[in-house]
Amino acid sequence: GPASVYDESDPKFYREILELGIPVLGICYGMQLSCRMLGGKVTAAHAREYGRAEIRADTSSPLFEGLDEEMIVWMRHGDQVSDLSDGFEVVGRTNTCPHAAVKHRSSDFYGVQFHPEVAHTPRGAEMLGNFIRNICG
Repeated sequence: GPASVYDESDPKFYREILELGIPVLGICYGMQLSCRMLGGKVTAAHAREYGRAEIRADTSSPLFEGLDEEMIVWMRHGDQVSDLSDGFEVVGRTNTCPHAAVKHRSSDFYGVQFHPEVAHTPRGAEMLGNFIRNICG
């Protein structure tokens, strides 16, 4: 969406939420803000994305368990995570977004740059179900 982690008027949350030891799924701006709070860098994307993209997912990740390695997702962003701190691993990427899905190694924080909650991401409900079952328990 149009929100930017660098705009003081855009929504924020307390970093302590990420330190509670509970599973968190950051979606789009939520991923960007969380990754920035955890030492990553967010920059303007080379091209704003609005529409369908094909993600290459790491199906060994609990978030993508049982899904296809290549899937259609819905993107809508102007900024994206450009650098991750050492605490992260990439579990999904697109041609224009190298950090389309990430996992923090020492916590149950997952982030996705795309929108699994919309009908335009055909397997999005399954991803959210995986987060609930496989990660939240």
